[in-house]
Amino acid sequence: MRKLNDSLAVIAAILAFSAVTFAQTYGTPGYAPGTWKPQELPKDLSKPKPFNPRELLGRIKAILRRSAHAPRDPSPDSVRGFCFGGWRLDTVTRTLTDVDGKEVALSGAEYRLLAVLLGSANRVLTRAQLTELLRGRDADPFDRSIDVRVSRLRQILGDDARAPQIIKTVYGEGYVIGVNVASD
Repeated sequence: MRKLNDSLAVIAAILAFSAVTFAQTYGTPGYAPGTWKPQELPKDLSKPKPFNPRELLGRIKAILRRSAHAPRDPSPDSVRGFCFGGWRLDTVTRTLTDVDGKEVALSGAEYRLLAVLLGSANRVLTRAQLTELLRGRDADPFDRSIDVRVSRLRQILGDDARAPQIIKTVYGEGYVIGVNVASD
């Protein structure tokens, strides 16, 4: 019993502080219902035995796909902030500062979207890629939440929606930062 609880503490610590992910199968001898709740893990991280090998392979592929595109903030050790078009995004304090040095409030989703766009400044990111990077799941073809967030960011940045300069729309492709970006 003690060994099981220690293992779960290690798993919880790994999931809380790392981008590492894993798949767990259970149903081994000695499993005592009530000591560990596999339903506490995300659905495709736990699978009871016996299982269909195709289903397990599908779950592993989903985990790998999600972990490859998992939302990641720029590392404060490598990138302290981004300067672009007179603005500065500080990745440590998660603040956006305008030309006059005034801090502008961003929601968590707006911050992550802006950080992802600035982190891949010269690369066009599709709506599907942005959804995977921000949410860690596949995009629904009718999901317009990325468009709404881009629109809100444009309003915050004072970017004209009809002729944007900072966050540009590449029709049929996605979004790209249209100004020079310097990281510090």
